[in-house]
Amino acid sequence: MGRGTHTFDWIVALAAILLLSLGLITLLSIDHMFFRQQLVIGIVGIAFYFIFSKIEFSTYHYLDWYIYGAVIIFLMFTFLGPQVRGATRWLEIGSFRLQPSELAKPFFLVSISSLLVRYPPMTLKRIGMHMTLVALPFILVFQQPDLGNALIYLTSWLAMILLSGIPLIAIILGGVITGIILPLSSYFVKEYQKQRILTFLDPLLDPHGAGYNSIQAMIAVGSGRLLGSGFGRGTQSLLQFLPERHTDFIFASFTEEFGFVGAAALIAIFYLMLWQLLRHAFRVREQLFAHLYIVGLFALLLGHFVINVGMNIGLLPITGITLPLVSYGGSSLLAIFIGLGIYEASRINR
Repeated sequence: MGRGTHTFDWIVALAAILLLSLGLITLLSIDHMFFRQQLVIGIVGIAFYFIFSKIEFSTYHYLDWYIYGAVIIFLMFTFLGPQVRGATRWLEIGSFRLQPSELAKPFFLVSISSLLVRYPPMTLKRIGMHMTLVALPFILVFQQPDLGNALIYLTSWLAMILLSGIPLIAIILGGVITGIILPLSSYFVKEYQKQRILTFLDPLLDPHGAGYNSIQAMIAVGSGRLLGSGFGRGTQSLLQFLPERHTDFIFASFTEEFGFVGAAALIAIFYLMLWQLLRHAFRVREQLFAHLYIVGLFALLLGHFVINVGMNIGLLPITGITLPLVSYGGSSLLAIFIGLGIYEASRINR
């Protein structure tokens, strides 16, 4: 099967490099060790981007069940890893620590989008099958426990299935059932997660405990003002008042040093990348497999961005969600570059 020709998407590629660069600048300000490690992983991620961009996109359609099975097995291996602060989210391989729930995301998207094409959700049986397909990874990630990433899996799946040709009546019924079940979800939420929700509504309920992270993040963002305090001068991050300053709260660290102008530039780059992905998704509506994959990738990146920035500025509860390409973390960085590489492969015209 011959390969077609396509125009390389420089907009997405350059946006990804710019976001990685902004993250590296912030990490260099915070801690040179984080910077060096992220730089190495970033180079590996870019290499993965080009490798996956060369794999024929139709290959994933032939291997969809195998890819989905590998995702489930990989997520199950997580429970064999070490427990860190009450969570089992990582696998240790020598001196490396991998987070399966992050690395599995692009492969989850490509397998589910292919299976939606192979088995269109036009009957109750098929809809039930697809609900089961998303329930398995959702439960495995939720039980780690990692509510934030579990929700990312769910929202990405919802975006894909809503555009897969599912009947309108099924969407309405799904909304009604969700409205009935949602109040019962409190029985499955961990106590610390309930505290995060309560302190989100009022951080001062526990300013030295569950509300501490939110308060410090908002102080860091506010202290940046218009132009920021300058490179290497962010007191909240450098003096470590801001927890997880290099991962979950890197947006607050960045905004403290580069201010409203810097934050606006970072958001504009994200907007450019997301707009380009969405625009191309609707250019290839006739190629349903590619269309659904790109929509899923768009929803994944948008979900990460909205949740991370929202929790940094006090608009959403605190969850362990990274800012794509900016936050420190090898698994997340590699997963995004792999996902973008698959996107590039999906753009080939045949």
